[in-house]
Amino acid sequence: FFSSRRRNTRYGHVAGVQTCALPISAQVLFDMAERLGVRFVLCRGGATQQRAFELEDPNALPPETLDGIIQDVERLVHRYHDAGAESMRRIVLAPSTPNWSLHVDELRPTAAAARRLGIRLHSHLSETADYVSFCREKFNRKPVEFVADHDWLGSDVWFAHMVHLSPSEIAMLAETGTGTAHCPASNCRLGSGVAPAPALARAGAPVSIGVDGAASNESADSLSEASYFALVWLLVTALGVLVAFRALEAPQRELGLTRTSSRALLIAALVAPVVLVGSLDRKSTRLNSSHVALSR
Repeated sequence: FFSSRRRNTRYGHVAGVQTCALPISAQVLFDMAERLGVRFVLCRGGATQQRAFELEDPNALPPETLDGIIQDVERLVHRYHDAGAESMRRIVLAPSTPNWSLHVDELRPTAAAARRLGIRLHSHLSETADYVSFCREKFNRKPVEFVADHDWLGSDVWFAHMVHLSPSEIAMLAETGTGTAHCPASNCRLGSGVAPAPALARAGAPVSIGVDGAASNESADSLSEASYFALVWLLVTALGVLVAFRALEAPQRELGLTRTSSRALLIAALVAPVVLVGSLDRKSTRLNSSHVALSR
């Protein structure tokens, strides 16, 4: 598994991992990360309920109890988590979506558990228009307003996607320091739209680049995702290249780590796919893309 990612990690960029289909324990993942000399942030996903289409999918992961998820996260934190600013190993509590993966009355307890343990929160939000319509129809709230009502905003929280945002939601994210992992390849592939990354960055919200999962990026390759980012925003606006590389520095802020260019940042998800990028330097830029090469 790690050999297939060695092309990425040895040059100091992020190797993304989706571990939901891998029979590998957290101990194996942390041991391999230590051998490779990379920072490893394991996002422990999960869900307490399933959507209708998941009930008919024999490969869908079964729901867990909230107590079971929190107890397992506590075990992982006590065994692996290092809260230091230059930590090489972290645990994050990361249910798949706040809309559909947890019951509404479980959102606050989940956030409270993460903060009690001193770890961060991550999930997927506003990826498609369905997120917006679901929150409006069921709660009469926009998605960011909905999670804010349940203590899911703050500098210790970041969300993947955030494609469908209103100006007021962007302002809320900036005011609270809530991060966004922009996943352009996945969003383009699914026709979801384009996240307003420049508007988020201008407002002061952390913005990073994510791949969503290997199924959306082929190899969970952060450099190709940076190229997608630059090309998408070159199409949308002339600021694409600059925005893309500024976003490469945001994960340190989102994860509470000091900025570093000498070590890779590796982010994995246990049960749910989560990937962000870390830092890269000129020698690691090997894409056939002048947009990426020149932006440095």
